[in-house]
Amino acid sequence: MSMHGIYAGNNLSGSIPPQLFHLLLLRYLYLGGNSLNSGEVQPDEEEEIGNLTTSLLELSIFGNKFSNDMLLLVLCLKELEYLDLSYNDLSMEIPTEIGNLLHNILSLSLNNNRLIGGIPLSMKKLSKLEGLYLHNNLLIKEILPWLFDFKGLEDLYVGGNRLIWNSSVSVEIASNPMPFRLFLKSCGLVGEVPKWISTQTSLYFLDLSKNKLQGAFPQWFLEIRSLEFFILSDNEFIGSLPPAHFSRLHNLQVLALSRNKPKHMGDHKTSLLTILSLSHNNFSSHVPQSLIDGPYFLLQQLTILDLTMLDENFLSGKADLKRTEEVGIGYPVGFLLAIGIIFFTGYLDHTVPGLNHL
Repeated sequence: MSMHGIYAGNNLSGSIPPQLFHLLLLRYLYLGGNSLNSGEVQPDEEEEIGNLTTSLLELSIFGNKFSNDMLLLVLCLKELEYLDLSYNDLSMEIPTEIGNLLHNILSLSLNNNRLIGGIPLSMKKLSKLEGLYLHNNLLIKEILPWLFDFKGLEDLYVGGNRLIWNSSVSVEIASNPMPFRLFLKSCGLVGEVPKWISTQTSLYFLDLSKNKLQGAFPQWFLEIRSLEFFILSDNEFIGSLPPAHFSRLHNLQVLALSRNKPKHMGDHKTSLLTILSLSHNNFSSHVPQSLIDGPYFLLQQLTILDLTMLDENFLSGKADLKRTEEVGIGYPVGFLLAIGIIFFTGYLDHTVPGLNHL
């Protein structure tokens, strides 16, 4: 029996049906979002999944209840190009031999598990890698510079672990190509933003939140014209937010600067900005004119505005409620709209909840 692809998301439970492993021409197997588990792996199961060693190219089993045995089993699928084991119950170290076995892998997703230990050195051999997603685990040790050596890498997500960035490696990787999306949340970055990041001009997504970055808010990101998501929340930046040069960033959609220590907001004018999160800061200036005069600049596209915790923000001035209500007209159902915003000295009514993660 042969079949090239199976897509199943129908609340399946138990183990993967063994019949699937007899489909010798199976190329794509998608079983994500079920309640499957690996149970106690039997010797015959290892032999059966081995039937797909030379055929299976893509395996997506995210959002199930697979344990460590499943990760060990799939390592025999040496032709895999796409593997997604995210959102499962993995609680082991990443196998040291993983880089020797998955030599064709293009995208590897092991995020949102409970993986421990460090990132194996053998992963350096995954020369075809385009996307590496190890975020939101319990990984420790240093982030090693060879992670930035993959020539085709577009996504590098290693944040949300207990990894530590060694600032002494900055110079070594400064001239190397950078991924388009970089997730370094909670990676032990201390002091100023590493200079090698400021030299990358092709970033689309940059998350440096929950580190210990200090000093003035960086100005260099205004030169990254491709930037759409920029998240610097939960650091220790001071001074004023960058001045009204956001108009250079024609693609910027999300700007999250919450839980820092700035004093002045400054005007923020960009045509596509949809989420602006500035909560839990120490603002003591007037409400920016671009917020008061909307919707023509920032408010023209803004769907979420977070200035909450005004006991820590001391803004003054007013915004026209009618104008801000007009912002929401025409947006699809499902968007969280920032409407009905009124500024008073020290207070903000009708704030939008649910932005604590920014």
